[in-house]
Amino acid sequence: MMPGGMGGQKFNPLAIVSMICGILSIPTCFCSCFAPGINSPLALAAVVCGIISLNKMKAEPQMWKGGGMAIAGIVTGGIGLILVLMAAFTELDDAIRHSSGL
Repeated sequence: MMPGGMGGQKFNPLAIVSMICGILSIPTCFCSCFAPGINSPLALAAVVCGIISLNKMKAEPQMWKGGGMAIAGIVTGGIGLILVLMAAFTELDDAIRHSSGL
């Protein structure tokens, strides 16, 4: 067995980045007063990094591990994107209703 255990496999750094960005994208959607505009880049980074890391793990399965983290990043990043879209459309709808007097 190679040093480092698990046959020398290491966690893919992009999978870790994906999971962290995805997890952070959800609460930042609700606190736009503290960090406006940070949710979308975090959510996009989570999805993109997750997909890239899954492709790298698929290409070299003996070298990388962390597929669960990549999938978690993709899922939480997707949820973050959905939440930011819902918030944008809600604000847009509120603005239209307010300007039209409804």
